[in-house]
This record gives sequence, structure tokens and C-alpha cells, in this order.
Amino acid sequence: LIETEEERTRRELEVRQYEDMSKAKTDLLSAVSHDLRTPMATIKGYSQMLIRYAGRLDEAEKDEYLKGIDRSIDRLTALVDQLLDLSRMDAGLLKLSKRPTSLLKLTEEAVAEAEIRAPGYQIIYELPKWLPRAEVDAERIIQVLDNLLDNAIRYSPKGTKITVAIRRRRKREVVVSVSDQGQGIPRGELARVFDRMYRIEKRLTYAGQGLGLGLSICKGLVEAHGGRIWAQSEPGRGSMFFFTLPLPEKGKISG
Repeated sequence: LIETEEERTRRELEVRQYEDMSKAKTDLLSAVSHDLRTPMATIKGYSQMLIRYAGRLDEAEKDEYLKGIDRSIDRLTALVDQLLDLSRMDAGLLKLSKRPTSLLKLTEEAVAEAEIRAPGYQIIYELPKWLPRAEVDAERIIQVLDNLLDNAIRYSPKGTKITVAIRRRRKREVVVSVSDQGQGIPRGELARVFDRMYRIEKRLTYAGQGLGLGLSICKGLVEAHGGRIWAQSEPGRGSMFFFTLPLPEKGKISG
């Protein structure tokens, strides 16, 4: 049988797509292996020290090792959670438990927790006095806010200001933004920040950790709520991340 030009083009496209998917899986497995080994090695090292030299260690040393183990377990848990979220999104199995929720309260909670995680930053919020309740999965929106705040913290010098703001746009939509005073993102990289495993640590002096899945997961969660997410930035002048959420036609007043 003679293959037509259209069939050959389609076959070549399918081959390229397969190769791209295969490379993406290989890259993900490589990144996962690397990022899982580091905290596991830390846990193994500290636990061996505690087992072998428990009688020789003072209380301060034991406390330091136990805290190191605890931090590494938290990091492992976060990595596993990200991979599970990614897997659910790919399989179309991500389920949202939507309920009428005060976005104002969620934002205040997210900021309060971020202040505990990063005491060296000025984290403030600019919220309207009134906003209808939104039909959202509160835990997932908190996850989005946490990711955006942690991202701002990671790429900003200590002592700088991070601002979380909410404003209502039109009658049926709310816009949430997280802005920082970090180094910003080059224009050529801005369109890629929501890609999986894309990180910009290489061009910064601030060390980052993780698989680079946080913003990709944020995108999936926001879009699952019927919203949109995007970023604006200028090198040397910080970055702003925005996401929208729809508001119900007859929302309740947030308390």
C-alpha cells in the first residue's frame, strides 16, 4: 500500500508526540529519583547517628538530628502529594469538594501560615471589605495560595514585601494576586513557568527545592474551578501571579 502525504504527516506527528511523552516521563523519573534521594539520605544519616551514638550525644545534638529527620519527612510528604495530584489530574480523577466559602478568610489563613513559615518577610494582604462567598474546594484553594506564597518567598530576598490582594472584576469573577519584590522573570521564560518541572533557580542566587510541579498543579486546580491563572513580571522589579475564580449568581456574604 502506498502511504499518502496526509497519512505520513499524521504518522510523523504521532511519533513525535510519543517521543515527547517518553522524554517527559524519563525526565520526571530522573527528577523524582534525585529529589527523593536527598531527604532519604538525610533521614538515614541522622537515624544511624542516633542508633550508633545515642549514649554519646547530648540533648542538643539529639534534638538537632530529630528536627532534621522531621524536616526531611515533611519534604518527602510534599513531593509525594505533588506526584499524586499530578497523577489524578492526568487521569481526570481530581475531585473537588465545593462548598460556599469565604475567600477573605482563606486568604487571611494562608497569609498567617506563610508568616510562620517565613518570618523574615513582610507578608501583607489587601482585601475588600465585602465579597460574596464562592463555591470552591477550600483545601485546594489554600493549596494554590500556599504554592504562590512559597514561590514568592523562594525567589525574594528576606526583608522584602509580599502582597496578596483580592478584587472583584465584573459581577461574576474575583481576581486573586500574589506579588513580590524579587528579581523577576525574564520575558522569554514567563510563558513557561506553568510547565511541568520548569524551574528558574538556575538564574537566581536563591536555592530552590522540589520537582518544579507547584505552578503546574496550581494551574490544574484553578482551571478545575473554572478559573484562569497567569503571571506578569519584569526583571529587577518582581513578579505578580494572578488567578481568577467564578462567583455564583446569588452569593452569600462572607463573614
